Amino acid sequence: MAKLTQETKPGPAIEMINEHDHSDGVGKQIPTDGIEDGAVTTKKMALKSVTSKVIADGAVGTAQLDSSLAKSLEQNITAGVNAPAYYERDVPFYFYNKTVIATPNRLWLNIGKRGFLLEEQKMLDISLDSAFDNKATKWQPEHDYARDDVVYPSETKTGYYYRCVTSGKSSSLQPEFPKTLGQTYNDGNVVWVCEYDFTVAENRGGRDFYIYACQPAEGVTPILMVSANSTVPLRYTAENSRKIGGFHCECMDVGVPAADHWLRNWKKGEIIPFSVWDVKHRPSGAPEGMTWIPGHGWIGIYFLSSAGTAAERKLVTKHGGTIADGTSAPTWSDFDFIETLAKQSQHLPSNDALTAAGFGTPTGLAIKGATDPVTTGGHVNTSDTRIVSYFGVEDGSGVVWTWGRESCWTTNGYYRALVSGYWGGGGSCSPRWVYSTDVGALNPYCAARAASETLDGENSTLMAVIRSRLEAIHTP
Repeated sequence: MAKLTQETKPGPAIEMINEHDHSDGVGKQIPTDGIEDGAVTTKKMALKSVTSKVIADGAVGTAQLDSSLAKSLEQNITAGVNAPAYYERDVPFYFYNKTVIATPNRLWLNIGKRGFLLEEQKMLDISLDSAFDNKATKWQPEHDYARDDVVYPSETKTGYYYRCVTSGKSSSLQPEFPKTLGQTYNDGNVVWVCEYDFTVAENRGGRDFYIYACQPAEGVTPILMVSANSTVPLRYTAENSRKIGGFHCECMDVGVPAADHWLRNWKKGEIIPFSVWDVKHRPSGAPEGMTWIPGHGWIGIYFLSSAGTAAERKLVTKHGGTIADGTSAPTWSDFDFIETLAKQSQHLPSNDALTAAGFGTPTGLAIKGATDPVTTGGHVNTSDTRIVSYFGVEDGSGVVWTWGRESCWTTNGYYRALVSGYWGGGGSCSPRWVYSTDVGALNPYCAARAASETLDGENSTLMAVIRSRLEAIHTP
């Protein structure tokens, strides 16, 4: 028999042992066709003892490797996105059509301490239930409903939805659902509350809506949805959702202020293109009721309304609010506006910003009736033409004088600029018209708008995208 040495390879060595000790067929030979599980470990395996040259095809399965690699890849990709408040995208959310918001093509963000990735663009169509957080369905008889389920009558939509506030089973016959907001209704042992159906344009008029990213049950792709709720979307919490954007809808039909008006034939409830914002393209103050003016930041769509008291002043930009002026309750001078807006990370706009924001507003005519309109938005002038600019700014000419930032000194004292004319101005009404009055004045015809810088700076790419969408809509 050949002599065993340290250089003898395992295969020949085993054959030699078998030949010597078991040549007569007595005893069990050492098998050479496999090694039992656990016989070789990384501690006992010599360097380079296993190579790809000696591993047979299929000897190592890929199912476990594929799963491990996918998990490892997911963890590596989301590692940076797990950073607190992380948010990055290739392009901002933007207006795509009158009822459609386009998402970024790629969106990476953190939601509730977890990283999520959106790797394809999506369209959120606010005329469809699928875009909203409530995701209403047709009412069904003898059906088990959970809290916050939302339904509409089975025969047709009525403009109202009904949200479950007490879970239970519905009755066998369809109920006569109420059409008064906030009214509750007992259906079997389910209790419904009446709310607006926001897929109906009429119900969206002059309202702000919010875009949320929510944690899915599994996976790393976020669920995007639109909601009228400013804090959290329906069925979600602050831990598993994040508000990342929003927009404002037109308060009234625009009609045709001019043949080249960007918003000509826009209807009530359709998206104002320049009002769309997201985490990195938004005003430094509150985004509600604001629209972006390229080169000038953000300006209020409406005149400011008071939302506080004389002692605890607060200002909001909303449709249908009572215009805050020198004789409203509380009263507002230019200094009152300046001080309150500063606490809200806002300020009075400059003369040139007001002129730019009013671009496209009909001029030379005052508001219809030539009187104080009292409330904000949706007005027409004496020729029944809507008083709205290309950017969606309401009442920018012939409604109320607008306080500007600029002031000057004359031998008669300090004066502050006023822009746009008021209800008694007639032919002088225009976003280009500049006047002045005493600083600190309390006048019934002097109101203000909020202005705010853009957090992420100007975005010429976004301007180009919006203009291209507007041109596409108006191309026959």
